[in-house]
Amino acid sequence: MDGRNITKIVRNMMLFKNKQNNNNLNNNEFELVRYSTKHSEGLSLKDIASYLNVDKALVTRMVKKLTLEEYIEVYVDPSDLRRKVIKPLDLAYSIKEEEKNEEILFYNAIFKVLSAEELKQLDELIYRVYMESKRYRKNKFEGIIDEGL
Repeated sequence: MDGRNITKIVRNMMLFKNKQNNNNLNNNEFELVRYSTKHSEGLSLKDIASYLNVDKALVTRMVKKLTLEEYIEVYVDPSDLRRKVIKPLDLAYSIKEEEKNEEILFYNAIFKVLSAEELKQLDELIYRVYMESKRYRKNKFEGIIDEGL
C-alpha cells in the first residue's frame, strides 16, 4: 500500500480549502483557532506551543494576530497571574464550522467514485487507522520509529 496517497488526498483538500477561504489564516493559525474551540476553558501559550510543536515566540505572534482579528481573547489566569490564557470568540467557532463544511464538500465530491458498499468499508477502515493514529499521538508518537514506519 502506498500510504502517501492519503497525504496527497489531504494536500488536495487543503488546497481546495485555501482556495475557498477568505479568512487569511495559515495552517498553524487555523489549527490554533480550532484547538482553542475544543478547549474553551482556556489554553496557556505553553499548551499551544506544545500541541503545535512550535516555539512559544511563534505562538505569541500568532496570538497577537488572532486577537487583533477577534478570533480569540487573551486574559490573565486568575489562579496564576504569570500565566496568559486564550479563549475562543464567536468568530473562532464560525470559522471552524466553515472549514468543516468545506471538508465535507470536498470529500463528498471525491468519494462519488465509490459505491455505497465501498464507502461503508472505507469508512470502517479509515476509522480503525484513525484510532491507531490517535493512540500514537496520545503516546507522544513513541514507537513509530522503532516499528519502522
